[in-house]
Formats: sequence, structure tokens, C-alpha cells
Amino acid sequence: MIDIKKLVWSREITSDVKYNIVILSDCLFFKKFHVDLEATLFELLDNDPESFCLFANPQRGDSCKLFFELAKERFTITEVERGAFIRDQIEKLASQPGYDADSDDIRIYKLQKRSTENN
Repeated sequence: MIDIKKLVWSREITSDVKYNIVILSDCLFFKKFHVDLEATLFELLDNDPESFCLFANPQRGDSCKLFFELAKERFTITEVERGAFIRDQIEKLASQPGYDADSDDIRIYKLQKRSTENN
């Protein structure tokens, strides 16, 4: 089942529905929402070891780094290798006037819940 919906992030979120895959794009800009986003993802992601979140996000200064520092307590985080198509697109973008690697160079990250006895 694919479910697409607007979601309000919250530390108090509870959900009877759990997801095997959660996909997000460009959600880390506002640092004040990092804690709420991390809590929401942890609540919504199924405990199955094969379940994961995919983030597509530019670096945006230290925003990505700060979110992943917070998330590493409960998630393992790996950067997904970009294929040839994506690398080619970034090379084309990089040659354009106004290109800014900090906001235009999209990275993809995979987050999985860390296994614990409580999961």
C-alpha cells in the first residue's frame, strides 16, 4: 500500500499505522523542527530491520549534519551512492551560473532504526 499525506511532525505523535518505507525530500532546513521530525520518523517506521527512511536533501549549511547527529542515537545512517544519471545531472547543474553546492547538490541518505531489545 502506498500512502501519501501531509504530516505534522510532533514529539507526541502516536500511530497505529507503521510504514516499511518513508520518503522525505528537503525537510531539514528548519533546525527547530529536527527533534519533532526525528520523533515522528521513529514512531511511524516499522520495527522490521528491512524498514527504512530515504532522505533526499541538500547540505544546507550545518542543518543536515545537526539532524543526523540527533538521529544517530536511534537510527543508523548511510549515504546512498548516486548513480551515473544523478552524477551527470549534478555536473550539468554545477556548470550553470548561480550554482551553489550547499543548496543545489542533493544527497540521499538511508536511515534505519537501530535494533534494540525494546523494538
